[in-house]
Amino acid sequence: MFKFGGRIQCRSSSHGRPASSQTRRPSIEQGGQPIPVPSRFDNSENRKHSIVNKKEINENINEEEEDFYKRLRPRPKLVLGGRGALGLLNWPRGVCAVPRELFEEEDDFGTILAVADSSNHRIQLFSSNDGLLIRSFGSFGKEDGQFDGCCSVCVHHERKEIFVADRYNHSFIRKFGIRGSGPAEFQHCWGIAIDEHLGVVYVADKDNHRVQMFNEDGTFLSRFGSVGDGQRQLNHPLYLMFDSNQRLLYVSDSANNRLSIYSPDGIPVFQFQGSENDSEQLKLPRGIALDKKGCLLVADSGNSRVQIYSTHSGGHKIIKKFGSWGPSPGQFKGVEGICCLQNDENNEEILLAIADRENNRVQLFG
Repeated sequence: MFKFGGRIQCRSSSHGRPASSQTRRPSIEQGGQPIPVPSRFDNSENRKHSIVNKKEINENINEEEEDFYKRLRPRPKLVLGGRGALGLLNWPRGVCAVPRELFEEEDDFGTILAVADSSNHRIQLFSSNDGLLIRSFGSFGKEDGQFDGCCSVCVHHERKEIFVADRYNHSFIRKFGIRGSGPAEFQHCWGIAIDEHLGVVYVADKDNHRVQMFNEDGTFLSRFGSVGDGQRQLNHPLYLMFDSNQRLLYVSDSANNRLSIYSPDGIPVFQFQGSENDSEQLKLPRGIALDKKGCLLVADSGNSRVQIYSTHSGGHKIIKKFGSWGPSPGQFKGVEGICCLQNDENNEEILLAIADRENNRVQLFG
């Protein structure tokens, strides 16, 4: 059974978060001074996953994985939506894969895809096998279980919860947050990412040009970013993605035409604008995804395309780009969220789900 309360929808579960003496809980802001959350330097468990071992992690990405994307057909296998009511879409934005264990139904839905159906003010769940609508929740409004322009959806796997960013209500997760520029206040919250190891929830605060950090129950921890194009600055950050292997937070720093990458405690690591080739530079990037072997997928919105990079060599080598402006299959009008639907039983089975905002659809490629 789902609970539709506040800005979070979750499956009732008797499984709590396991206690662990190795997992340090983050501290909250005290006396107006943000205290950095524990980072990769805190203990041996974090250090072995830190960015200093990036090369070791990247060596797991093999040529077969790159070949899959090189062979990827630029025409979708399945298209969900079309503008309209139940089962259709109106300006879809964020997408994510949802684990089957959140559901009591025994039907074989394949991987379940959650779509933030932004202008219909609801979350819709579809089967990736045939596009069948499984369920829908939410309506327009400010009350519990209602949304005003929901734009991002993210799953906390351990807690079996779905987090939703409610953009124009300036709130998410158990209906906290109000409009403003102070701690735990938002000017259009957008993307969400979760570090399940430390129990930290990251939220892109778009028009405050920053990322805010909370614990899983909504207590404010810290924030980073200010408007600008410097190393520690952001300009309309939108989507987020947390890489649990390399312990890195990716931010689509949209108006700076780049991805900005941070340590878990908000320290800048590097910025990435695409290939050195001018024709492959990012323009107004939005959705970000990472497959199980580390290939990076970016919704290059301003260029109406998707770019896919290998990180095998320790850098970012482009291995595929596809898409153009238009309404036809394989074209986009405002590419938004992106996620990788990967079969746990067979890693060769991969589907890319891409929200095509102004065409009011989600296209699945594989």
